[in-house]
Amino acid sequence: MKDKEPKKFYFTTGFGEHEGHFQAPIPPIPPTPPMPPMAAMFPHGNKDIKFEFKTGHDKIYQEVDDDVLQIFVVMPGIDKSSLKVRSKPDKINISADLKTQYQDKLGSNTQNYVFHLIEEVLPDQASAKYQDGILSIRIPVATPPTNVNIETNEE
Repeated sequence: MKDKEPKKFYFTTGFGEHEGHFQAPIPPIPPTPPMPPMAAMFPHGNKDIKFEFKTGHDKIYQEVDDDVLQIFVVMPGIDKSSLKVRSKPDKINISADLKTQYQDKLGSNTQNYVFHLIEEVLPDQASAKYQDGILSIRIPVATPPTNVNIETNEE
């Protein structure tokens, strides 16, 4: 394949008598690498797959296990009596006040997290436990996954 001349982009500088143009080449976009085969993406084969989803926060982990969404939030140094968890079918809000000795070090009085859940849940059946700086929340999934029959035309 013959190399194409890169496209040029024209800039205008100045006003009036001093107006001028210059060209800056636009670099070519490299080709997208091919996607690996599905077998390489799922080397464990036909076993049950356990998905873990990491939110934008590096202290929050979500996973679905046995039709229950489990959420783990790392929240050390909080005042346990101020911990509040509010859940909607698709979102959760967690807030807590920091203990006095950590407020100056962290530059804040509270920790607040609001994030979307990876599955729709039944918020009225949620349970939570705070131990050793980790908040564990268990919420049943609203619509558990069902098995789908797959037809094959093998001869």
